[in-house]
Amino acid sequence: MEFDKILNEFFRNVKEKSIDIYNEASLQCELVLYIRSNISKNFMVQVERNIDYFTFSNDFVKKEIDLVIYKEKKELENMCVIELKAPLNQEHARPVTIYNWIIDLKFLEQLQNKGITNCYSIFITDHKGYFYGKRAGKLLSDFRARKIHGQYKKQRNSSKLKEIINLTETYSFEWNDITRDIKYFLIKISNCV
Repeated sequence: MEFDKILNEFFRNVKEKSIDIYNEASLQCELVLYIRSNISKNFMVQVERNIDYFTFSNDFVKKEIDLVIYKEKKELENMCVIELKAPLNQEHARPVTIYNWIIDLKFLEQLQNKGITNCYSIFITDHKGYFYGKRAGKLLSDFRARKIHGQYKKQRNSSKLKEIINLTETYSFEWNDITRDIKYFLIKISNCV
């Protein structure tokens, strides 16, 4: 299955305004509808699926997959996992949003290490603070530089002060325009094994 092609065609349709995205729930719903209409009926397309369903151990940074596509739950090499972040209509660019996205990346690395070869992260936003700004700090500065790698800590005002995520790989991305104000990027996780 050519998941890259399907995801790129989805965003082409969003850009052409045949699909409207206004928050993360709309992104998830519209993406599911698009995928279901463009793949074989033999595939399951499910949202917020707990990893326990796939009989994985409990050593993951997250417990639920935003979107999973599969034929048989034991055929990991044919499975596709997509994690979504869509901070739209926010007042501020939030470091915690970036941190949660980094958790998604780590989760995808962990799933790939279990044998899932098609792992994607999608980030879509309309807030300019995610593209550039004066605020320092590793989370936002690395994100604005479009290169994420290494160790990240949750912000000090977090309820869990010691939370640290270590990424195995380096992730670079380029923003793609949907409209003048809304941009997205798509990362395929690879070579984490």
